Amino acid sequence: MRRAQGGDAEAYGELVARHRAVALRVATVVLGSPDGADDVVQHATERAWKSMDTFDTTRPFRPWF
Repeated sequence: MRRAQGGDAEAYGELVARHRAVALRVATVVLGSPDGADDVVQHATERAWKSMDTFDTTRPFRPWF
């Protein structure tokens, strides 16, 4: 987590990879179908990367993501 917050893109990629499947399931349920779920998760991944400095490391990553 600290490496990702420090700008390490590889560390961030590893972190997101652990949560991507859950994010895809949530996006699919919210959208009502798998169409577009990957795009939504990709957008969320990019926004989270840009906002990593706001993440509170005392809290779990998945709900924030």
